[in-house]
Amino acid sequence: MTNHHLSSNALGQNILSFRKAKKYSRETFAELTGVSSRMVYDWENGVSKPSLDRIVVIAVVLEVTLDSMFTVR
Repeated sequence: MTNHHLSSNALGQNILSFRKAKKYSRETFAELTGVSSRMVYDWENGVSKPSLDRIVVIAVVLEVTLDSMFTVR
């Protein structure tokens, strides 16, 4: 049985994976989502999590579904 609960940093790992798949640098992705590159670093490394409003922006920029943002891979 697969555990589909979001682990402590699954969201950050998904953001990193999707960002790299789009070939966006951290700086470019930060500009596209309206945050600092440090904030992106913090998300990807589990230091902090984006707000729900920001997650919607991230999904649009990365062209992924909201569901995929929260799916444990």
